[in-house]
Order: sequence, then structure tokens, then C-alpha cells
Amino acid sequence: MTLPHPEQPRSSDSRERLFDMEVLLSIFFAARGTILLALVATVVATAVVSFVAPRRYEATVKLLAEPRREANPYALEFRTPQDRRLFVETQKELLVSDSVLARTVASSTRVEPAAVRQADIDRLASAIAINTRSSLGRRFARGEGIGESSTLFVTVQDSTPERAASTANTLVETYMDVSAELRLAQARSATRSLRTATEETGRQVQQAHRLLAEFESNAGPLLSELLNVDKPQVSVFPELENLRAEHEAGVIELARLRQGVLALEAAATKAADEGLAGIPTEYQSSNPLLRALAETRLAIQTRMNTLLPYYLDESREIASLREEIALTNREFVSQVSLLVDSERASMEVLQATQTAREAALSRYEQRLAQLSRMNSEYQELKRDYQAKAKALESQLGALAEAEAAAAQSSTAGGNITIVDAARPNPAAASPKVLRNILVAIPTGFLLGVLLVLIGQLNRGVFVHPREVERRTGLPVVGIANQEVAP
Repeated sequence: MTLPHPEQPRSSDSRERLFDMEVLLSIFFAARGTILLALVATVVATAVVSFVAPRRYEATVKLLAEPRREANPYALEFRTPQDRRLFVETQKELLVSDSVLARTVASSTRVEPAAVRQADIDRLASAIAINTRSSLGRRFARGEGIGESSTLFVTVQDSTPERAASTANTLVETYMDVSAELRLAQARSATRSLRTATEETGRQVQQAHRLLAEFESNAGPLLSELLNVDKPQVSVFPELENLRAEHEAGVIELARLRQGVLALEAAATKAADEGLAGIPTEYQSSNPLLRALAETRLAIQTRMNTLLPYYLDESREIASLREEIALTNREFVSQVSLLVDSERASMEVLQATQTAREAALSRYEQRLAQLSRMNSEYQELKRDYQAKAKALESQLGALAEAEAAAAQSSTAGGNITIVDAARPNPAAASPKVLRNILVAIPTGFLLGVLLVLIGQLNRGVFVHPREVERRTGLPVVGIANQEVAP
């Protein structure tokens, strides 16, 4: 017998029933027909849809993306793992680019790429899946020690196995062609840039060579001297050293003569008192007449000093001796004057010689200064010419390498190699009937359980005696009749 549900909030009653596992099992057991019906309906519907849905087939092309150092030094080099991963991502973007997809559709439908509609491009893009697998740390036969390669799996879906394989192969071939065109364009662009730079550097080298030749021509006879300026072991002007030594000796000699003349002039004024004492020693030894006059004066003075005690100063003897002394002094002063005149003449000659030497030294100094300035300019021109010539040589070598790389860049592929081409696969990729049915079984069961729970929550009946006892607080004596909830 089914008892009426008491008038209480339905939501709280439902929560209490859900927390009692025994009640739940009773509900599910009573409604097992509903659960089974939901399960069967779900499985049947899934099977029907799987069999009726159009078949889609997949074809996969396996590519090896193996970034390595390019033969062209101006092309992209992969030095770090980030660079290599960026290379792989770039290739994936190129594979699904509009240019590659448009040419693939055009090749498959036999139309011009310009006539391909964007809808067809988008449809092909949605049918393409690209997966990668890194080979970190491995080395391949074509590798050059970069330590990482990646395998690209390009999968295309279509309505038939043959069309899927054909579209996949066409897509990859088109991608290889576009990649080769891009590489060739890059190499040609680098070659053009290098050729332009080489031509400009060539003009600069010619200009530097012309300036250097003009300088050497204008230098004339100074060029041979100019070439020896930076050579310490070679004297530019050998006679200059002798001239400098003669000038220094002349300065010393002129100072000696000037000092000697001053000494002789002073000695001439004091000849009566000092005699030879005021004459420099070198003049005494080189002038015997002065020495003789000095000795004569000294002898007369001695004799006069001997006679002075016996004669008066006004005596004829003393006056005669004094006259002899005065005569000797005049002769001595005359000889000193002659010596002073001789020394002054020597000074004048030496001074004229020194003036000529100084003029010659000035000319040599001016010539050396001119050579120094010319040498600085000459060395600057030489350095400029040599630097530009070296730069031109380097650019010519780089241009030759770039031209060789441009010639090799026309080969399709580059860093991408087709490992396995796509082949028709008769097994449909979708729908997968068995997988769908296996998924439908737990789905149908859960759906049936959900339907039972929703139905029970919306019904006002008791399906278990314990619910009656808990609701009324009275024990159940017996069950007269039990209805099973549908």
C-alpha cells in the first residue's frame, strides 16, 4: 500500500532520501526498467548515428625538421634550443598559411590560385592537424651536432582514403616549394645587399688609392725621405747630427771668447798694478811677448825698489826707471789690445758661422716638421686604403659564399625532409563505431540513473518502509500491499 506524502517542504525530503544508500538502492532497483531502457536507447542511437554519419579518412605525412647551420653565412642559424623550436613553429605556421593552402586547393581542383575561394581555404585548414615530436639530444645522419630535431606529422582528413593521401602529399609538396622559394628569395636578397655594399666599398678603395697616388706624386723627392721617417735605424738627414754638434761646440767657443775678451779688457786697465795676474792662463801660454813684457816690467820695478833708499824720487836714475816702467806698461797694454781685437775678430767670425749654422738648423727643423706632417697624412692615407682594401676583400669572399648559397637554395626542402609520404588508409578515422558504443554504455546508464532521480524527486510517494518510520515516527507493523514505482 502506498501512503500519501505529508505536506512538508519537498526539497528537504529529497535531500534526506539521497543520503540514505539503502533507500537509493531500493529506488534504483524499483526503477531498473527505466535505467535499462535509457541505456539501450542511448546505445542504439549512438550506433545508428555512427553508421549513418559520413565516413572521414586520414592520411599522414611524416617530416623531419632538422635545423642546422646553413651554408649561407647570412641565412638563419640555429644556435639555441629556443631558436630551433622557433624554427619548428615557423614551419608549422607556413604549412597552414593561406599561400600554401591556396596553391594546394588550386593544384587539387585544377584551377588558378587566384580563383580559389576563401571558404575552400578555410575548409582545408580545418581538415589539417599538425603534431610534433622532439628528438632532443639525438643526432641524425644529416645533423651537424646541433643536438635537436623534431618530427612533424601532417594529417589531412577527406571523404575518401585516396583524396586524403593525395591532398596531404600535395600540401607538403606545395609547402616544400614555397619554403624553397622563400629561402631563395632570402639568399638573393642577401646577395643583392652584399653586392651593393661591395660596389660601394670598391668605389671607396679606388678613391683612397687615387688620393694615395696623388700624395706620392706631389711628395716628389721627399718621398724617399718620407719612407724613412718611421725607421729608427735609418737617419733621414745624416749631416744634421754633425751640424748640431758643430753648433753646440760653436756656442761653447763663443761663450769662451766672450769671457776671454772681458777678462783681457779688465786686465788692460789694471796692467800697471797686476801685470800678468789679470790675464787668463790660456792667453799667457799662447802669447810669449806678453810674458816677456811682464817679466821686463817686473825686473825694472825690482831694480827701482832697490835704488829708492839711496836716491831721491826726483833723481835722474829713479825717473829713468819709472819712464822704462811706463813704456813697458804701454807696450803691455798695446799687446793686450791687439789680443782683444784678435779675439773680437774671432768672435765676429764665429758669430757669423753660428748664424749660418742656426739658419741651416732652422731649415732642417722646418723640413723635419714638414716631413712629420706629411708622414702623418701619408700614414693616414695608407691606413685608410689598407682598411678599405681589407674590407673589400672580406666582402668579396662573403659575396662569393652568398652567391654559391643562393645557387644551392633553389633546391626544395632545405632543413625539412620527407620521411614518409602519405598513403591511402582504408580504415575510417571517423566516426569510430566501437569507440562510440563503448562510450555510449556508461553514458546511457548515467542518463537512466539521472532520469530516475529526477522522477523520484518530483513524486509524492514512499518506496521503502523506513521512509514511513522516519517521516511519522511510528514503527511499521506490516505491509499490506507494495507498489513498485515505474
